[in-house]
Amino acid sequence: MDQSTMRHPNSAVLGSVKIEIAETVRFIEEDGKYTFVLEDFTDLGLGRGFSATPNSTNIEIQADNGTVPLTGKTNVSYSIAGNLLERHLPTLSKILKGQVHVFPITEAAKTYTETAGPGTLEGYWIFGAWNADGSMPTNITISQEGVDLVLGTDYLVEDINDLWTVIFLNSIDDSKETTITYTVKSAKSWRLTRGSGGVSSHYALRLTNKREADDGSIITRVWEFPYVAFEGEQNLSFKSSNDSDSVMEVPISFKATPHPDMVNDEDLAKECLMRETVSGNSING
Repeated sequence: MDQSTMRHPNSAVLGSVKIEIAETVRFIEEDGKYTFVLEDFTDLGLGRGFSATPNSTNIEIQADNGTVPLTGKTNVSYSIAGNLLERHLPTLSKILKGQVHVFPITEAAKTYTETAGPGTLEGYWIFGAWNADGSMPTNITISQEGVDLVLGTDYLVEDINDLWTVIFLNSIDDSKETTITYTVKSAKSWRLTRGSGGVSSHYALRLTNKREADDGSIITRVWEFPYVAFEGEQNLSFKSSNDSDSVMEVPISFKATPHPDMVNDEDLAKECLMRETVSGNSING
């Protein structure tokens, strides 16, 4: 016999998460209090088995002549782990920053010409090729029916989630064919090297889970860890080609600790280790 019923069905977390590195933690004032936002994200891609496990030491104080009314936790941290299914060396360079060196072997500079037909721009254009070092393409020329557009007046070029993108401004005429010419030095190969040791760099992590609510709206749940470093090892475990699932798993393991620039601020100290946020039209159901 059931002893209770599910009181908030939309609060159930379904499925896995997207895991991202954020290279920037920015402090802002919001509603009269200081908080933080994460910026400059890199999606770590497909994976499985993601988890975030809290760690701590119990506060246990004893006295000879009475009971000490103090309990709690200290040395708090989180262990965040999982397995990626993509061994993408530029992504690993960000995960393992400070421990490995990753660099491209580049080709000679090459000029590309790409064309967008009328009505296909949708306000932006993502470059089809890119520089191996991640820098902006050079010698960019954008024209419509033989007339060159002007940077800053007709368009902008911005790095959006590691993709160099042309942002067309209101002056653009989407009814005309648009030609984009640019030059890049692409990678013909990537190389990862490791020396005798290294010091892990710190960054932030964001885990995002999305699910559909019972009314069809989307509920988004986000876990943010503002101070994280990689603490695992990069094991190479190969699968048999006869296995039904023969993809090599890339183990990742991080340790999140309180952000040192947040622990002494009255507002920021409350979220210096982890923050969970849930949003959506049906979060109360």
